[in-house]
Amino acid sequence: MPSSRIEVIDLRDRVRGERIALAPRLSTLDERRILLFDNGKVGDGSTGKYSRIFQVLEDHVARVHATAVASTLRHDLLQCKPEVVLSLVEEVADAGFDAVICALLDQGVTQPTMTFATELERRGIPTSLVCQGAGGRLATATAEHMAPGIPVTLLDMARDANPDAVARATEAAATAILEGLLARGTSSTGRDTAATASATKSAIPLLAIEGPDASHAYTQCLADAGLGDGLPFFAPTPARVEAMLAASGIAADAPLWPVIAPRAAPLTAHEVAALAVAAGCEPQWFGVVAAAYRAMAAPAFRLAQAAITTHPGGTLVLVSGPEAARLGIASGQGSLGPGFRANATIGRAVALAYSFFLGARVGGSDLSVQASPAKFSYCYAENLAKSPWPGLNADWFDAGTSCVTVLKCEGPRTFVNDTSTTPEGILDKAAGNIMGMGGNLAAMIRAQILVTLNPGHAAIVAASGWTKTDVQRYLFERARNERTALLGLEGLIAHPKWFAGLARFPVVERVEDFLVVVAGEPGPHSSVALPWGMSRGITERI
Repeated sequence: MPSSRIEVIDLRDRVRGERIALAPRLSTLDERRILLFDNGKVGDGSTGKYSRIFQVLEDHVARVHATAVASTLRHDLLQCKPEVVLSLVEEVADAGFDAVICALLDQGVTQPTMTFATELERRGIPTSLVCQGAGGRLATATAEHMAPGIPVTLLDMARDANPDAVARATEAAATAILEGLLARGTSSTGRDTAATASATKSAIPLLAIEGPDASHAYTQCLADAGLGDGLPFFAPTPARVEAMLAASGIAADAPLWPVIAPRAAPLTAHEVAALAVAAGCEPQWFGVVAAAYRAMAAPAFRLAQAAITTHPGGTLVLVSGPEAARLGIASGQGSLGPGFRANATIGRAVALAYSFFLGARVGGSDLSVQASPAKFSYCYAENLAKSPWPGLNADWFDAGTSCVTVLKCEGPRTFVNDTSTTPEGILDKAAGNIMGMGGNLAAMIRAQILVTLNPGHAAIVAASGWTKTDVQRYLFERARNERTALLGLEGLIAHPKWFAGLARFPVVERVEDFLVVVAGEPGPHSSVALPWGMSRGITERI
């Protein structure tokens, strides 16, 4: 009996990083200018204990390489736009430094620091990376796509180590850190030409699948490559991908993302369409998927950091406007849960972007400590038919336009109220869910909070003449934490200066940072979604 054989789109290696050759290592550090670059962690006011890292390294250089000159430069890379990181590279290169030591790579700041270090290496400046905890794993995983062999030294200390423990760990690792700059340290020889060719190749290769069940074989093939979310995939044949693109009218080579590290090439609609097919999407839903991808590429979404954060949140895809009903995207009873193929597969096609297109995989550069079900699929629509207010589409465009809002956030956190007949009674429950010392909101003010009222709760609030703006203003005043309870929390520096005279700190900086929508059916339960806190919600027209 002849075996069946079909060709499918091969999505196994879509990160396509340009793997550069490392700069030539130095023969000696004597009479060399060494820059100790603080990426924002070493001299951070909330983690000043890490300043001992550079104190120890300066002493070590003076002791072992007496004629070397060590200088320090600090810049908070976590807050930088990519173009600012590149301008810093030029600044360091123009200053004539012979070598650079970067510290401290611990969590989210690792990704922009890797970009900084890679660009220094590209310009012929040897660089050595000092890491702690998960930062070492992330730096190593990212280096595979960007700069294989770049020296990564992990300090043997806990994240809550005291200054003396930090100093001891640095002293023990000082020789290895400096050797990363020398010819006897780790280095690579020559450019990875195969990887570079892959980075510039526009077409997605085909993969031959043998056997009676192509989807099962394709799922196993991806699993063997460390890809997937644990659920089966559909085999993305070229015909299915072409149908997906044709339904949306989007050109195959249309860029949906610009160059975002560790990728060295823009992300095309063809690649995303192939993943959407594999995730189970029907062709008519691809316009929503593409709009979500375009929104994720906005600088304020901070996609590179969102991909590798320790935070458990997923990427919410919230659809608003007449297209939601036409496409069958659920907005009514149970719409935030299972049972709706459009919701499930659109959300899944977006969630899979991080691993397939940015290389963020569990055990590698995805640092999520526990993760959550929100990282599988997270998509629903506003129930505009039962909302007393205009939707987000009207807020941003007009009632006839449909749009997608993406927000990096936790799953819905329900609150129960089946007795209150006033706006205050209902919204006080929402505020109670929002406040708290355990989440990112206590220390990270650059957040937006999604409040999803069911139509019954929304009707009670609107019956008193309250608009969405009134809801936002009430929550802004009500959802506040006592200033005294926040003092000393790591990250408090993130609060704006105008908070200084307040007895109670708001959980967001602006009234409009509460996003108020209506979904579900009337009943006792509504919900809030607490944010990652390092990005903004982005809205894109479908």
